[in-house]
Amino acid sequence: KKYIASTVRKYTKLFASLKYLKIKMDFEDGDVDTIVYTVDGVNFATSEFRKHPSTRWFDHKSHNSGLKYEFAVSLKESKLIWINGPYPASVHDITIFRGGKKKDQKQEDWDTNSLFFAVPDGVMGVADDGYRGEPKKIVTTKSEHSSEMKNFLGRAKNRQESLHSRLKSFNILKNRFRHGSGTDDRMQFHKDCVYAVCVIVQYDMENGHPLFEV
Repeated sequence: KKYIASTVRKYTKLFASLKYLKIKMDFEDGDVDTIVYTVDGVNFATSEFRKHPSTRWFDHKSHNSGLKYEFAVSLKESKLIWINGPYPASVHDITIFRGGKKKDQKQEDWDTNSLFFAVPDGVMGVADDGYRGEPKKIVTTKSEHSSEMKNFLGRAKNRQESLHSRLKSFNILKNRFRHGSGTDDRMQFHKDCVYAVCVIVQYDMENGHPLFEV
């Protein structure tokens, strides 16, 4: 049992390490003033973090303890271009996007490694209403949009959701994550699993199973 557990963790880390090779941004000069990607936060259920009990782990959608990750997907090709996490499930999507620790934090205190700073000025993304507040970076659906625009934004967000479904088709992410000893170890092991699954899904998209076109 110990051999299997240690071997699984070893190869999970090896798969996860390919994230830095397979999942990265590659924007072009022509992408300025253009919508070229989608972004959304995803919660994965975990067992409770009993050594660090807090409501911050609570996901109000699923009513579970969990961890949240931010994923960005290119609209030009079937390519996952960004992963960020894990965060406690209660952290707002827009807070993660900005690199803040709380929703009303000042910009000078945001983490410069966040997606907000990683995306060049003028390059636009599509997201749901959880990302309202950054109109120079993110396009969300508005009542004044034309029907064609609303249809485009809807399809773009559905495409992103289809990626989430692929990730959660793996039992390790579909079911409640119970592995790891202690908070830090569980978070690191979960991160390795998420990264490993993302790498596998990326290879799958490149080899005959792309996301649908918008």
